[in-house]
Order: sequence, then structure tokens, then C-alpha cells
Amino acid sequence: MAGDPAAARQRLLDAVHDVRRALFVWLFHGPWLAFKRAVDVEDWPSASATLNRIRQIIAVNLPLGLLVVVIGGSGALLGLTFIDRVNPAAKQSVEHVNGMTPEEFQSIYPHVLAWIRQTLADHTSKAQTVASRGFTRLPLYFSGELLASTKFVALERLPMPPLSALGLSRFAQFERGDFDGITYLDTFFLKRHRVADERLHFHELIHVIQWRLLGPASFLAAYADGLERLTTPRHHFHNHQKSLTRKSWSPEN
Repeated sequence: MAGDPAAARQRLLDAVHDVRRALFVWLFHGPWLAFKRAVDVEDWPSASATLNRIRQIIAVNLPLGLLVVVIGGSGALLGLTFIDRVNPAAKQSVEHVNGMTPEEFQSIYPHVLAWIRQTLADHTSKAQTVASRGFTRLPLYFSGELLASTKFVALERLPMPPLSALGLSRFAQFERGDFDGITYLDTFFLKRHRVADERLHFHELIHVIQWRLLGPASFLAAYADGLERLTTPRHHFHNHQKSLTRKSWSPEN
């Protein structure tokens, strides 16, 4: 396997993941805890210094995350997936049970994007900018431009794409999910009772940035891949998403 491109690609992915994990551990146990201590005693110069260090670590970690997406996606484009090389017969079985082929994604993607754009258009009159909420902590992490251009809509139940109707019945549980927040392009939808929750706005703003950086096609492809992994077993995604929307305030959310 020494010359196997798929194995080499997997080793590279593992190495990048190791670096990202190390950066996260350093961020949390170093600058983040120092930042919290400085804020608790109102030592603003120290807090500012550690906040700059946090931004530097995130500035390194974010491109590494994008690199993971590029490396991971290259296998499908180049035909270098590990299962292709090791056991081609197993590939067809795995795709049938759990995986989405590039051809399937390309056929579904225009319909999902059209649904997203129509959904945003239908709720334009209800949309508000995040900046209009006057949150005090979000400006410490996000630019004024992002807060002014990102919109949110408060509803009793969030709009979910009709994936089953498009032939993606394996995402039926996600489609039926009763979530507190979900992001489409530059707009996120929230449950009405969570509108004042600054932590949830923080979480959804991260997704807005991901939509911007990756673009709709790459974001949806990565998200679909994550959903497929989390729906095995089927109940896991629901529990995972609920936990995400209720985490305490911290830069890793």
C-alpha cells in the first residue's frame, strides 16, 4: 500500500486533523481560559491581548479545515477513494446503503439550491439583521459587515428542505427534525423563543461564514456527507444537533 494514492491521501488527512486538534487544545487550555480570567477581573488589556491570540489560532485553523474539505473531496473527483482501491465490490454496497455519489449530488443540488432561494424570498419581509439585536459579545468575534449583512428569521417551526421528495429518503429523520436553528446562505432561521439567545446566533454565524468561504455547492456536499455519517445509527444526528444548539458560550461553538 506504500504507493497507494488513496492511502497517502488518508495519511495526509490524519496529519491535518492532528494539527487541528492540537490547535484546539492549545486554544482552549491556553488563550481562552486566560481570556475568561482576564474578563472576570476586568483586566481589559490582558483580555485584548489574549483575544488577539485566539484570533490568530482561529486564522490558522480555519484554512486547515478548508484544506480537509479539499483533500476529502479530491478522492471523489480523482477516483482515489480508499474503498475503490481496496474493495471495489464493497464500494457499491456502501454507496447503496449510506453514501451519495457525485452524480447523485449533482442531480439533486440544483433543486435544493432553488428551494433555499425560494424559501429565503418567501421570508424576506420577516428577516432582521443580526446587528439590529444589539448583542454586546458578537462584535468581539465577528465583523460589523457580517453582523449587518447576515439576517435571521424567527418562526415557530423551521423550514426544512424536502429531501425525501427529491429521492433522499435516508435523510427523512433530519427533514423531520425539530431544531432550534438552521442556516441557509446568508440567513438563518431560529425558533421564536431562542431569538434573544446570543449563543445560538454565534453558532449560526459560524455556518454563515462556512457558506461564504466554501460556496453553496461545497458547503452542501460537506454537510450531506456529515449527515450521512451522523445518521448511522439513525438517532444520532438528532441528539447531536440538539446538543450543538444548547452549548455554552465559547469560541469553539
